[in-house]
Amino acid sequence: MNSDPLLCPIMPSCINTIDICKGHAGLGLSIVGGCNTLLVRKWVNEGGAAYRDGRLTAGDQILEVNGIDLRMATHEEALSVLRLSPQHVRLCVYRHPSTNSFRSHAAYTPEDMWDLFTVQLQLAPGQDLGMSIVGKR
Repeated sequence: MNSDPLLCPIMPSCINTIDICKGHAGLGLSIVGGCNTLLVRKWVNEGGAAYRDGRLTAGDQILEVNGIDLRMATHEEALSVLRLSPQHVRLCVYRHPSTNSFRSHAAYTPEDMWDLFTVQLQLAPGQDLGMSIVGKR
């Protein structure tokens, strides 16, 4: 197995270090989370360096960028670190052993993508849902 961070695959269940040369383009990552939740890669822009590299998948946790620990970073701090990263980017990432819990859109049939569910939540006055909804435009 190749241990070169420019070429090595991301192995599940362990922290992986990978290098991506982004050149003058951006990484093309969309992330969710930060601070008190895991910072997770949501999707990859097809024009970005991470897409061309091909190793990151939906659900990969981004732990560090060029030695900067993002585990306790806010979403905005993490975005800033990613945006200000130089042309050569070293990422420490973690991938869960079960990739089924983070299936890509390609794994769904068109019918799966349009299933509708009705959920009723009953909250006490002043209580919030305790979750955020994030979507791609």
